[in-house]
Amino acid sequence: MGVLVVLHDEEINGIKLNSIEYNQLKNIKFSNGQTIPTVEETIRSLNNKAILNLEVKEVEAAIPSYEITKKIRGIKKNIIFIIQS
Repeated sequence: MGVLVVLHDEEINGIKLNSIEYNQLKNIKFSNGQTIPTVEETIRSLNNKAILNLEVKEVEAAIPSYEITKKIRGIKKNIIFIIQS
């Protein structure tokens, strides 16, 4: 399992995201200059100030996603998991 990222689309700028390594992926920038955040970066940025609806689109990413929330103290009660297969 690689690095879990937060992104709705399966490709960006014509690049299929499941065909490249995270080191390449993290260098892709959107037109506003932002990069693709990891699940952990996104959860930490919320800082318990919002409820996160985390839709996991790949079943094999469900447990690693949950494990990330377990290591961030006190955050898992603010996350709703939806697993889509």
